[in-house]
Formats: sequence, structure tokens, C-alpha cells
Amino acid sequence: MNKRIVKPAVAMWLLAFGMGCAALNVGGHRDVSTELERAQRQNDTAKIQAICDDESLGGLDKPYGVASGDDMWTNNNHVARRNACKALKDQKDDVDGSCGDLTARYEKATHPSTEPAKYYGRWATRFAKCNDYKTVFEKIAHVGDMGQGSAGEQILSHLTREGLPIEAEFVKYAEANRGPSFLGGEHSEFAANHIGNWLDKQKAFGSCGAIGAATLGSSEPVRANILFYFAHGNCVKETTAIGKSLLTSNVPNNRRLACVNLGNAGDKSAARDVKILAETDSFNEVVQDQRSGALLKQWTVREMCQEAYGKIQLRH
Repeated sequence: MNKRIVKPAVAMWLLAFGMGCAALNVGGHRDVSTELERAQRQNDTAKIQAICDDESLGGLDKPYGVASGDDMWTNNNHVARRNACKALKDQKDDVDGSCGDLTARYEKATHPSTEPAKYYGRWATRFAKCNDYKTVFEKIAHVGDMGQGSAGEQILSHLTREGLPIEAEFVKYAEANRGPSFLGGEHSEFAANHIGNWLDKQKAFGSCGAIGAATLGSSEPVRANILFYFAHGNCVKETTAIGKSLLTSNVPNNRRLACVNLGNAGDKSAARDVKILAETDSFNEVVQDQRSGALLKQWTVREMCQEAYGKIQLRH
């Protein structure tokens, strides 16, 4: 039988590597400096905060010393704690500084990958208080994954709870940025989805006319990913206009979303076009049947449009 032989030095490295975010130990001593370096490379704010909060590493008012042996490790770990706290303070100063160069500081900052709602929420609050809502909507609202409860949605909900006029400001933003410039920043489809979920959660359907006018001429990813908001609010005019604009999309999922939402809130003028897709859309996916294991074709868009056509006919 072959046995895997691991040399002592390699074993030591594997042990340290396998510990992940746990405390690193070298020769029986905790190496907080290395922990901090790793946390800073990974933009792990939570870990940096944990090091700063760890009083066992020595008081922050303790003077620096020069030592050797065990005292050297104690001194180095104390210095690492101070450095962790300084890094957090520098980050806070970046966010809480003057409005004049806020955008420059934001673009220059190294943004952590952990706790995005909390971290970007602080930036969003500062931009809002500096009356720069455009940056909130175009450069921060996209943070997180698609769907309900995203970091972006949490950030917008936080601004609402803070009493900031975020909904009124979004309507003003929409009126001033109709067409291609509406949510025209990077990752616009995510921003549209998160904003749509936030507006939906707030039941902010009284503004769907102004928001719909801005959305209609926007990019296809924006239209496809915010359409559900209009349908959920029974904003028939906006749902119909935006939904019909997506029926000729080259992206099958956008055609599917158009039919789903037109089925929920579209008017009878959409019926003819929806019926055409229900009968002719060529997109299909091959899936495996869970029971038999057989490979089957699914006509995803066609099936959704068939259902939507039926709903529209029943309503009208």
C-alpha cells in the first residue's frame, strides 16, 4: 500500500493553511500579523474588526516596545491589533469625509467582499446626505445577487428607514434620466432588479408612471429586470408598453419575462403578439426527466406565452 509521506515543514504549512480564518500559530505562538495581512488581502472587514476588538492582544494605549522571544510575539500581536484598528479608522474616514471629493474617495477605496450591505450602506448613506442620489442608484444599488433580499435592496431599505427621501429622489432621478441613461451604469440589470424589489416591497406603485416613462427607452437588461415591479403594482399601461418591447428580444429569458408579466398585468393590445410567440417561439431546452432519465425538450418561452395569452383573454 502506498502511503503519503508529509515532511514536517510541509505538515506545518498544511496545518496553517487548513485553519482558514482561524488563528494562525507558529511555534506555539499566534501570528496575528499574518492573520491581518491575509484579512486585508481578502478584504475581510469582519476579520479585521475581530482583531481590533481582541483585547487579549494588548491595550490600544499600551506603548510600543522592542522585545525578543515570547515577548516579541506579544509585542508583534499588539502592533497588529493597532494596525487593524487604524485600517478600520482610515476606512471610516474615507466614508465620513467631506462631500467635495466623496466620489473620488469611493472610486479609490478597496471595497471588502464581506458584509456588503453594511459596508456599502455606509457609503450610500453618505452619498445621500451629500445629495448625490445618482451615485446611489447607478454605482451602489447593483451590489449583491439577483432576487429579493439582495444587498442592494437592503441598502435602499436602510435609507428609507433612516428617513431619507429616497423614493422621491428616485422619481426625480427617473424624470431626469429617461431612456438609455436610466440606470445606465455598470451592472445595470442588477441595479434594476434590486430597485424593483425595493419599490415593490415599499408598495411604491403611485410613481409607476414616471418610472415607466424612464424605463421604456432604457437598455434591454434594465427593462427586463424591473418589469415585474410594474406588473405587481398592476400598472397596466407601463407593463404593456415595456413588456411588448421585450417580445422581440434576442434573449429567450427576456421574452419569457415579457410573457410572464404581460400575462399578469398586460392589456388586450398585447394578446396578438403574445399569441404569436405562444405558437412559434423556437427556443427550447433539453432536460432530463427525474423519474425515467429520458431527455426531453422543453419549450420554455412558448409555454409561458401560452399561459400568458390565456390570462389576457380571460381578463378581457
